[in-house]
Amino acid sequence: WGRPLLAGLGYFVITLLPVLGFMNIYFMRYSLVADHWQYTSIIGIIALMVGTGAAMTNRHLQALRTPGKVLAVAIVAVLSFLSWRQTHAYTNIETLWRDTIHKNPSAWMAHNNLGMALENQKRYKEALACYDEAMRLRPDLPQQHYNRGKIYNALGDHAQAIQNYNRAIELDPKYSDAYNNRGIAYDDMGDTNRAIQDYTKAI
Repeated sequence: WGRPLLAGLGYFVITLLPVLGFMNIYFMRYSLVADHWQYTSIIGIIALMVGTGAAMTNRHLQALRTPGKVLAVAIVAVLSFLSWRQTHAYTNIETLWRDTIHKNPSAWMAHNNLGMALENQKRYKEALACYDEAMRLRPDLPQQHYNRGKIYNALGDHAQAIQNYNRAIELDPKYSDAYNNRGIAYDDMGDTNRAIQDYTKAI
C-alpha cells in the first residue's frame, strides 16, 4: 500500500518543489500564491484517488462496480460543466482581469493589467481609474506612475503626465521608457530642449 502513496504524493511534492519558495521565480514578484502551480502536480493526487477507488471496487466491492461507473460519469459531467463555465472568464483579456479583480480586489497587478487592456482600446478614463487603484494598492512601483502618465498624455494633459513621469523616474532613475515618454510630453508642449535631453537620457 505504501508504494502507490509514495508515487502519488511524491510526484505531487516533487513537481511543486520549484515553487515552494526555495528558489526565486519571476512570478513571485507579484504573488507568492497561485493555484496554477499545482495544475500539473495534482495529477499525482488524482491518479492516487482513482487508482484507490478502482482497486477497492475490483477486489472488495464488486456490487458497487455499476454504481461506481455511474458516479464516475456524474463526476466527469459536473467537472466538465464547471470547466465550461470557467472558460467565460477567458473570453478576452478584459474579462480575465475583471474576473481576477472580482475574486481578489487587492490584486494590484490585475488592476494594472486591466488598465492596459482598456488603454489599448482607447478607453482612457476607465484605464486611468484602474491605474489609480493599482497605484493606491502599490504606490511604490514606478510602473503605476508611468502608466498614469501615458493616459494623461493621451488625454492632452501634458503637465500632469510629466508629473507622473517625474515620480516614476524618482522611483527608478533608469526607467528609460519614462524618460522617453516625458520627452514626448515636453515635445508636445513645445519644449524641444527638454525633450531632447530626455530622449538622450533614454538612449
